[in-house]
Amino acid sequence: MPGVARELRRVHVESLDDLRIRRIGGKAALAPLFASYGVPANSDFRPYLDLHAAKYRFLQQSAGELVELGLAAVPAVAMLEGATPRGTPSPTVEGDDFLDKAEQIRRARYARDFLLRPAPPEPRGIPRQLQKDLELIHARLLECRDPEKYDIWLHALYQLARTVNPLLGADDSQEIWDRFERAPCAHALAPEQRAWIALFRAVSRRDAAAMASGAETLLALPTDLPRGHRQYLVAAGMAGYLAQGRPAQAAALLARYPRETGGDDLTLRLLAAHALGK
Repeated sequence: MPGVARELRRVHVESLDDLRIRRIGGKAALAPLFASYGVPANSDFRPYLDLHAAKYRFLQQSAGELVELGLAAVPAVAMLEGATPRGTPSPTVEGDDFLDKAEQIRRARYARDFLLRPAPPEPRGIPRQLQKDLELIHARLLECRDPEKYDIWLHALYQLARTVNPLLGADDSQEIWDRFERAPCAHALAPEQRAWIALFRAVSRRDAAAMASGAETLLALPTDLPRGHRQYLVAAGMAGYLAQGRPAQAAALLARYPRETGGDDLTLRLLAAHALGK
C-alpha cells in the first residue's frame, strides 16, 4: 500500500520490527490495569476524556509511563500474553531521537556483544554507568577476579538483567546467562549467587515455573537488599505464577511482601490487577 507506506515512513515505521517495538500490549493483558483506576469508558453520555483532558494537560500530567511497560525489568506483558520472542527486534532507526525503546535495544545489544565477543565493541553513546557495570561483571564473573566480592558485582548484574532481558530476544539474552554459568569460577560461587544468575536466566527465557520458584527462594533468604531488588523478585515471582494460570499464588506472594509492593510501580500494579481480578 504505497500511500500508507509513505505516511508511515514519515514517523520512521518502515518494517514489521518498527511496529513491534511500538506495541505495548493487547486488551487481555492491559484491560485489568486500566480497570484498576476506576475510570469509566469515554462516551457521548459520559464524556470523561473531554472533561479531563484539558485539566491534566494544564497540570502537565500524562499517561506516558504506560510506554515504560515495554521496558520493564520483568517483561510482565509478554508473560501475560504467553509471548517468548526468540530474536531481537531490528528497528530501522536507532537512537532516542526517534524512540527510546530503539535506543535501549541498541544498548542491550552492546552489552551482549561486550560480554560475548572476544574484542569489545566501541562504546559509542553508551552511558558511563552501564560501561562500568559491564567491565565489573566481566572482571568478576568471566575473568574470575575476586568473584567472592558478591556485594560489589550483584548490583551490576542486576542492572545488566534490567538492560538485556526485556529487550533482547530469548536466544540472545539466554546466551549471556549461559556464558556466566560456563565461566571457570561458576562452580565456586555461593548457592545464593548462583540462584540470582539462574533467576535472571529464567526471566530471559520467560520460564514461568523457574521464575516463580527462583523468586520465592531468594525472597525467603535473610537479606539487606535494596527495595528495588526485592520489588524485582516479587514481580518475577508474580509474573511466573500468572503465566502458569495460578493467580491465587501470585496474590499470596503480593500479600506477603507489602513493604516491597507499596508505591506506584506500574508493573506491580499490572500484575496485581491480574492476580486480584481488579
